[in-house]
Amino acid sequence: MAEYIIQTKQRGKALGQLADLQAFQEQVRGDQQKTVGFSDQTMKLFSNSQPLLALGRSAGLQIMDTCPLLKTVFARSAMGLDIAAPDLQAQPTASSVADKA
Repeated sequence: MAEYIIQTKQRGKALGQLADLQAFQEQVRGDQQKTVGFSDQTMKLFSNSQPLLALGRSAGLQIMDTCPLLKTVFARSAMGLDIAAPDLQAQPTASSVADKA
């Protein structure tokens, strides 16, 4: 939401425009669906008792245990941190610079 507010102000647009809020809502919905999907697939993977799947799961956990980078990538993905963080540093707009002069 902070990123949306900063970007909207930088573009010189009024906050609360319906089209902008709908675009923000769609972005949030996509993030939520990704997180829910990841959680659902993880739960299905670990609750399944098929021998071949259990073997693959065990091998995957052992590989992650011996490879710190892979473990970090998996953990960051599970936390939703696999995308770049928004730049929340507000850059001065032409109008805000002119207002201070």
